Amino acid sequence: MSIFIAIFFSIQGFTADYKYVDNGEAFLVLNGRISRDEMVDFKKQLSYRHYDGLLLQSRGGSVKGALEVAALVKKYNIDTYTETYCSSACLLILASGKEKHAYQGAFMGIHRPYKRKNDTVIPEPIHGYTYKQMLDELSRSLGKYESEYFMNMVFSVPSGSLSRLSKADLSRVINLYSVPKFI
Repeated sequence: MSIFIAIFFSIQGFTADYKYVDNGEAFLVLNGRISRDEMVDFKKQLSYRHYDGLLLQSRGGSVKGALEVAALVKKYNIDTYTETYCSSACLLILASGKEKHAYQGAFMGIHRPYKRKNDTVIPEPIHGYTYKQMLDELSRSLGKYESEYFMNMVFSVPSGSLSRLSKADLSRVINLYSVPKFI
């Protein structure tokens, strides 16, 4: 029985959890790792009700999954928020919001996308397929100039590192606020 519980909770750690919060507005909270097939779970959540905002708390995950969720956030004009942390692929979703909001104390980190092959980190090439997909989606939300600026920052950080975005860089594309709304 204890082996089953350990395996069950290990599997749970590899996907995002969703929660509905109503603080006068309907919010969906996405907490955890963004999976390659995240769009399936996200679409299921959207089928339950209309959401005014999406609160993100994720260290990232799959670029493919994040891009698909970002397209849905954009399509349904959902505002995005983060108050604790939103890094890596999570930032693709945050940037797709109709209005993008972040608590100024939240950690938002970037790194160059990569693939793993037999425990080896293989950085994605600049101007490769993943770069173009990310740039296309970001351009729809941020515009060409800001998207290119953001992508240059992302691809300048080594794949094995995580660089915190400065308030100056964040405030170019995200509304920063000083009093937490959720935490």
